[in-house]
Amino acid sequence: MKTTFDINRFYNLMRYEVLSESRNFLLGLLGLTMGMTFYFCFRFYSIKDCAWSDRFDSIYLQCENAAHFMFFLVMFMAGCMIFKNMLTKQQRISFLALPASNLEKFLARFLWTNVGYLLILVFATIFADMLLALFSLCLGEGVHGSVTIAICERLFSGNGCLRIASKRLPDFYFYLWMTTVALFLQSSWTFIGTLFRKNAWLWAICLEVLFGSMFVVLMDNMPMFISSFYSLLYDVIDVRWMILVHCVLGIAASALLYWGSYKLFVRMQVINNKWVNI
Repeated sequence: MKTTFDINRFYNLMRYEVLSESRNFLLGLLGLTMGMTFYFCFRFYSIKDCAWSDRFDSIYLQCENAAHFMFFLVMFMAGCMIFKNMLTKQQRISFLALPASNLEKFLARFLWTNVGYLLILVFATIFADMLLALFSLCLGEGVHGSVTIAICERLFSGNGCLRIASKRLPDFYFYLWMTTVALFLQSSWTFIGTLFRKNAWLWAICLEVLFGSMFVVLMDNMPMFISSFYSLLYDVIDVRWMILVHCVLGIAASALLYWGSYKLFVRMQVINNKWVNI
């Protein structure tokens, strides 16, 4: 059963994950809802008496930006905490002894952390938005908008803008580029969360700061001939093709990281290194 996949067995495993993690799901939902509600109400109360004609638009824009930041943070934690259910020896024995293949166990944890954490964020945003509307009514200001509707309008309005070499590309390339970047980041967080047994989130921050600094230094000190080569390439080749090539490379790198995460999970034993899952 190391690599086999049975849909009925996987369904039962997902039911087990949902039931065993339901308490953490509710606690996470409650905590995130309270935090977002506090921020939304604080921003509303601090700006409601200003004389700006568009003060309410500014309030909902700030709340929308906060929700976008929370999406980034939640997906970061989802990747880094993919195997938080295997911290202790007893937890490892319980999870590894489940009647399922390695592939089914990996996919179950991956789907639960990503889809489950995303659902927590969605529900928390909706509940916080409703509580903000109630808070506004209690202050006698009425309801002037919705954070949830503002987020949906931003996602589906087609107002994405991607400019390269002073050329504005169609919205499709903007969303493709953003999806590729999000996929690469999430795959790297999943790999780090699988590799490190303790404080994976801290390791992820340190490694991203390190590699990000190295990339900035490399770009700042890039030889002129490489910079000229890229400029010539963008002039000769259609920018859209260059975007597609970069996206294909990014998706391939993401697939490689996911494959590496699965291989690391397969190598996990009941007794592991104190810090690394190998």
